[in-house]
Amino acid sequence: MKTILVPTDFSKHAANALAYAASLAEGLEAKIWLLHTYHVPAAYTEIPAAVQIEHDIEVDAEKELKQLIANLKRTRGSLFNIEYINKEGFLIDTLPELVKEKAVDLIVMGTQGASGLEQVLLGSYTADVVEKVDCPVLVIPAYAPFHKPEKIMYATDFQFNDFTCINQVADLAKAFDAEIEITHISIHEKNKEQEEDLMDWFMEIAESNIAYSKLSYRTFTGENVLEKLNATVTESGIELLCMSTVRRTFFEKIFNSSLTKKMVYQTQIPLLVFHIQEPNRL
Repeated sequence: MKTILVPTDFSKHAANALAYAASLAEGLEAKIWLLHTYHVPAAYTEIPAAVQIEHDIEVDAEKELKQLIANLKRTRGSLFNIEYINKEGFLIDTLPELVKEKAVDLIVMGTQGASGLEQVLLGSYTADVVEKVDCPVLVIPAYAPFHKPEKIMYATDFQFNDFTCINQVADLAKAFDAEIEITHISIHEKNKEQEEDLMDWFMEIAESNIAYSKLSYRTFTGENVLEKLNATVTESGIELLCMSTVRRTFFEKIFNSSLTKKMVYQTQIPLLVFHIQEPNRL
């Protein structure tokens, strides 16, 4: 993970996500692209007025972006690798193109954004970004400070694509000498033995495909997966939770609720989300 993109709406929550990303970038020796998107409110229909308003918004945003970067360079050193992008448009429309253009490895976002009269509510975009962009997204809860990740959990549903995701987690873990706990939570007690066997198989594949020694494996049973996952995270002292989400069709989105999307709204610790194009369970 050598290129990190951080969207900002200049809110406190976005500033917290940027501070977290900066600490992460230092450990990974990565570059940060700081992104702000803006648009002219639809109420302004007269062309001269709209052009002036767009210019004013752009100039004000430019000043704020430069100030954020100046502050980071002052606190972290003048060689801290960060640049900014100030772009007209909506965040969700802008991100996919920028991810490709800048070869972004990771997006870091806060879970809550600005309020009141500000129009760009970063938090309301976070779940949509998680669902629509191809690269991993690191979701930072409001006010969650950076802690060197010493214990990382990857919650698996035994997808073959998990091995690719865990290798990316391992790259991050190596930078901080962190442990990775691979966890599966079964809904029904009657499936526990079968899923423990699946975990044994998963371990065998992982050991030959993941070049990292600090791996452990655990299975749990809980009627409510979300509650059990949150409880396990708290009890185990996990500092970073990793999950994958599968791209779903329109009708699947109506009839099935995404566990990962729920975690985006409820997580109390940073949540790293990976994308699986097609489900392919062991």
